Amino acid sequence: MDDYYKILGVSRDASDDDIKKAFRKLAHQHHPDKKGGDEKKFKEINEAYQVLSHKEKRAQYDRFGKNFSQQGQGFGGQGFGGFEGFDFSQFTGGQGFGGFEGMEDILGSFFGGGGSTRNRKKRKGGDIGTHITISLAEAFQGITKDISFRTWVSCRPCEGKGYDIKEGVDTCKTCKGTGSITEQRNSFLGPVAFSRECSTCHGVGNIPKKPCTHCKGTGRVEETKKVSIEIPAGIQNGNTLKMTGEGEAGERGVPQGDLLIRISVTYPHGVTVEGEHIIIKKDVSFSDILRRKPIEWHHVSGKKVTIEIPNNFILGEAIIIPGEGMPRMKTGTFGGRKYGDLIVQIEVKTPKRMSSHAKELAEELAKELEKD
Repeated sequence: MDDYYKILGVSRDASDDDIKKAFRKLAHQHHPDKKGGDEKKFKEINEAYQVLSHKEKRAQYDRFGKNFSQQGQGFGGQGFGGFEGFDFSQFTGGQGFGGFEGMEDILGSFFGGGGSTRNRKKRKGGDIGTHITISLAEAFQGITKDISFRTWVSCRPCEGKGYDIKEGVDTCKTCKGTGSITEQRNSFLGPVAFSRECSTCHGVGNIPKKPCTHCKGTGRVEETKKVSIEIPAGIQNGNTLKMTGEGEAGERGVPQGDLLIRISVTYPHGVTVEGEHIIIKKDVSFSDILRRKPIEWHHVSGKKVTIEIPNNFILGEAIIIPGEGMPRMKTGTFGGRKYGDLIVQIEVKTPKRMSSHAKELAEELAKELEKD
């Protein structure tokens, strides 16, 4: 047998991660169940990996060569069948075996198998994404929007089943009504039996006596779908709403996918929103500041808000009006609707030019204010 390092195509100082990556690539390429696979080559790859992925075995191999098992160290009677060094989490999202319902699913994930009938129940039609733009006033009040789009919808004549309901169905002879086919394959675990979806009945377990002529047996047709979307008060720019079951219809009774709606909110000039707080900028003359003239603003709700300039107001600071911001999408502690704040940023405008009389008055005002 060739050098284990050459079999995996790695150098003798390759890291554990390099060895694992090389094994994964070659195992997928040469597995006998794959098109163009090579069973002999796959066994060599697996044998090489079982040695080089194990710290102690690799050390003995580097010292004594491929006959190191005769030196009394070997595999401890385990042969080449162990999987101490193999990390299955790379195929299970880091969840180990807990992410699978059976050994057939483990092999199905690794070798591209069809899975069992249980997996068909988990499948659904495709999700659909769309985009809606609304005004800040609409976001404040909440609004219903109607949209339409082309997609697959459940066939009405056959109720999405794909066959004439009156005629009924016959039990699938291929899978005998189970919806799955059990097969035995050779793997690095040895001979293992696992299930795949029956290709004759598509995992349903029965065959229609008369396919639906409207959808040609698929259980769905392409149409323009209309949906009313309830956009809640307080929605924020960039939020995504999910409408379960309003996406693409699946074939032959498989549940529909979901509709995902991304919301864009347009703001009036000089207005921004941060969380549930509305932030506005108001240009105010210096004389209005001195006279503490109230500032009026037409709120996005439609009402008029009067903003009082407080005593000892420091230019550059914001004026905060509690409860005049956006509605929070979640209710408060006592079940009442809660709102954010209105934050007013004052920008003082000085006069472009002053008459001599205005300058005299300004001097008098400055002297008067200095007395305080």
